[in-house]
Amino acid sequence: MTDGLVLDPYVIRAFTEDDRNFILATWMRSLRAAPCYRFIPSNAFYSRLESVIWRILASHDVRVACFKDEPAHIVGWVCGTKHFLDFIYVKRHSRRCGLTARLIDDLGLTAPIRCTFWTASAERFIPLWQYKPSLLEWG
Repeated sequence: MTDGLVLDPYVIRAFTEDDRNFILATWMRSLRAAPCYRFIPSNAFYSRLESVIWRILASHDVRVACFKDEPAHIVGWVCGTKHFLDFIYVKRHSRRCGLTARLIDDLGLTAPIRCTFWTASAERFIPLWQYKPSLLEWG
């Protein structure tokens, strides 16, 4: 008996329009911190990346992790297709509890996972994850 202790407080749900700004902000902030993007001037980085992200969100699958009792409180999200992962984000306090794996499973991906974007956080998943930016259509 757990005496009210919630062992798994998270649920994976469908993406809603209310999630868009949080996903855009966390995706862009995460990439901006990555060493490979630091040399790009900020105005070019943000304006170009924002249009790419909006296009991806409109055409790829997005799943959101949140608290069971607070569906608006996002703790993570995943974007991609059944063939590749565009990006995954999990808040620091919710990491290392299996949430990344649950989000990827919910998307239907299996190893090796090919990724269109990459940050230092993804390094710990090598060799299960592979960086393949050529899969992304920058349009």
